[in-house]
Amino acid sequence: MIVKKLVVGPLSSNCYIVGSESTHEGMIIDPADEAENILKTVRDLGFKIKVIVLTHGHPDHLGALKPVQEATGAE
Repeated sequence: MIVKKLVVGPLSSNCYIVGSESTHEGMIIDPADEAENILKTVRDLGFKIKVIVLTHGHPDHLGALKPVQEATGAE
């Protein structure tokens, strides 16, 4: 399992990209901001994102949800 932590946005929110080394399937947890940075990291890791998880609904945890979801097609 690979876990990559990104600190994004003006509030320095934690975003995690978690995935399998064998299947290259992954998930993003709290895509708070900086969609392009998140997506670049996903590409660099070689993951196919299947799921996006939000720990809660505050704007500082879901600011990049729409562009990340559109780019990945994840649930």
